[in-house]
Amino acid sequence: PPPTAINTGLPRPPFEEISMPIPKPKKNENKQDFISRCIETLTKDKKDEFPSAKQRAAVCYSQWDEHEKSKKD
Repeated sequence: PPPTAINTGLPRPPFEEISMPIPKPKKNENKQDFISRCIETLTKDKKDEFPSAKQRAAVCYSQWDEHEKSKKD
């Protein structure tokens, strides 16, 4: 049988589908530009993984928050 995703029993997607990373803010990119780019990228490349627009927005805002937090460390 084909390999399955952990704990779901569902077939695992091909490697290229799971290797696309969630976008990270670019140097000197402002919040609005990053959030727009991130949501657009997730909508295009990860809609199966994040079917809800709210979910995609939450992931992007979380990425931004992590980026800002890492700048303070």
